[in-house]
Amino acid sequence: MLQGMYADAQTPGVRLDTYWTATREYTRSERGEVNMAEVKRPWSPPQIIWSALIAIVVWSAVGFSWFGYGFDWTTQVGASRMSTEVLVDKLASICVAQARSSSDSDASLAKLAALQNWKRREFIAEAQWAIMPGSDSSQSGVADLCAARLLDT
Repeated sequence: MLQGMYADAQTPGVRLDTYWTATREYTRSERGEVNMAEVKRPWSPPQIIWSALIAIVVWSAVGFSWFGYGFDWTTQVGASRMSTEVLVDKLASICVAQARSSSDSDASLAKLAALQNWKRREFIAEAQWAIMPGSDSSQSGVADLCAARLLDT
């Protein structure tokens, strides 16, 4: 506590004590009156506005990144990507079944295992395992996934 402070000119000679709290400073006279002119505001209007703007930006960033908020186009892109992955997964299963049901599957799998990664796609395309019945070409990614599954088993 600070001693020796005096009140304004209206009450000369009255000693005031100053108290400090976490957010404001105020002065109390010996009679217990608080001098409201000396009370500091914990927040000024510009601080409130800037704090609100920062909170909005932070909440938006957290919401869009962690909580799954999204725009319509990001949802469509995600759904399209997921459906493509599911399609490639199912077509690769058919490719594996066609490779295992071929007449020379053991020799073909041995050749496939001997090839480097980047040549396996061409080998599967030449063997036409990744080409689905009723189609002229294979879906992108099917041959790679098919080769990985054939070599894992």
